[in-house]
Amino acid sequence: MNYGQRILLWAKWRILRKYIKYSRKRKTLTPATELQERILLLWKLYVHYEESKLYCTVDSYTRQIDNDNLLLIYGVSGESYAISVKNRMSCYEIQLTFEQADMASEEFDKEVKRRMKKADQGKRSIIIKGLDEMIDVAENRPKTSDTDLPLTVVSRHIHEPILKITT
Repeated sequence: MNYGQRILLWAKWRILRKYIKYSRKRKTLTPATELQERILLLWKLYVHYEESKLYCTVDSYTRQIDNDNLLLIYGVSGESYAISVKNRMSCYEIQLTFEQADMASEEFDKEVKRRMKKADQGKRSIIIKGLDEMIDVAENRPKTSDTDLPLTVVSRHIHEPILKITT
């Protein structure tokens, strides 16, 4: 492939890329309905609510928010995305545009990542605290006593003893 062919291929790639971006914008710039706006607001509020439980299934890309009396399920519905809302009295399913679905999943993923990081930091602080307590115990222990015998390594051969007690 010579230099001229590479330039031509690069130009075709740039044109195709711009065309794809333009066609995506043209297809997805549909105004959000009132129902879609409200369901997305409800989704955001419950994603960031600390008492809600967040669940995600990797194989089906379904995300769930569980609260005391409300269940929000985000997932694929046919060839589009939808959020289902279930409470004690009713069940709703609202279709979303591609941008809205992307935004909803990104909000969910960011919150899950934040919660996982917070849990990791909590575990790390517990481990550090435990190690510090062990270090304090080891530092406050008497260094040597008459009953402790020093051990020295003598040999690594199979038939000889590995440790020899010296007095």
